[in-house]
Amino acid sequence: TLFRSRFYPPGLYYLLAVFKVFTGWFGATVLTFIILSIVGSLGVYFWTRSFLPTRLAMLAGLFYAAVPYHLNELYQASLLSEYAGCAVLPFVFAFIDRLCERRKAIDVVGLGVSYALLILTNLPLAVIGSLSAFVFGIVRTDRKALSRTLISLGAGVLLGLAASAFFWVRMVSELSFIKGSGVDPKAYYDYRLNFIFSPDALTNRNTWYANLLALATIGFMLPAIVLIRKERRYIPIALVTLFSFFMSLPLSKPIWAILPRLSEIQFPWRWLTVTSLAGSVLLAASVPRWIELLKRHMRPLHFVPLLGLALSLSFVATQIVWDSNYMSRHEFD
Repeated sequence: TLFRSRFYPPGLYYLLAVFKVFTGWFGATVLTFIILSIVGSLGVYFWTRSFLPTRLAMLAGLFYAAVPYHLNELYQASLLSEYAGCAVLPFVFAFIDRLCERRKAIDVVGLGVSYALLILTNLPLAVIGSLSAFVFGIVRTDRKALSRTLISLGAGVLLGLAASAFFWVRMVSELSFIKGSGVDPKAYYDYRLNFIFSPDALTNRNTWYANLLALATIGFMLPAIVLIRKERRYIPIALVTLFSFFMSLPLSKPIWAILPRLSEIQFPWRWLTVTSLAGSVLLAASVPRWIELLKRHMRPLHFVPLLGLALSLSFVATQIVWDSNYMSRHEFD
């Protein structure tokens, strides 16, 4: 259709097409998503390695691979381009973090390349990731080097926009071609009916399941609560986590109404992509504190966050992975 051919980012399909030449569609699909899963975890490792010990950075990458919403993109929802975008998103945050810390030219290039790839992979995630990265950059920036940091960040963003201009310039020029809900309005795609934990979720199966994913995500991140008032280094990440989760709630409706084009994301629960990423980092950072508690003064109340994590992993294993519809090579072809 017009929407798919002209307005859908080409990144994932280029990758699939390359592998298809050598393995066929079944092998290309399996290989593509194995690589994307690895790249996403390596991106989290690359980001967190600058402020976490090696083992905790590795653990953060593993947590990101198992966080409920991220796995749901692949196993249940078939949000395949969004899953691919989530492999790129950690690198955007990583290079923003590095630019705020050291402002080197190589990091400007890294931000430009990763931001361009995000734009070319998934448009809703590009919008969500851009707003979240903006919040992260503002909070993370050292006020003593504010002007230099903002110039470096701006240069990286402009480089990314220039590198992806062959796609988005044409897209912007043809936005008037999209009639969407103006011609055939459907409540299913109305963002006002797709907020998590809203009364509308009771009549919308899609959002009802997103509520379960949100609860599982909260349980997954619950152990990170021990970081409160503990480490100032994690405040920017914690604020991004809270901001992204807030944007999926009905309380954020005024922001959705003000920001142009934000409503075309259609499903506010997509903000759980950023919540999952930042929450995985916070969860890994909380591990040393939990080890300390287990060794010294563990209390019954401390088992509540651990129970939340255990229930979340159980939900992932039974409802997301195990309950998927698996196909043989013959069925897939």
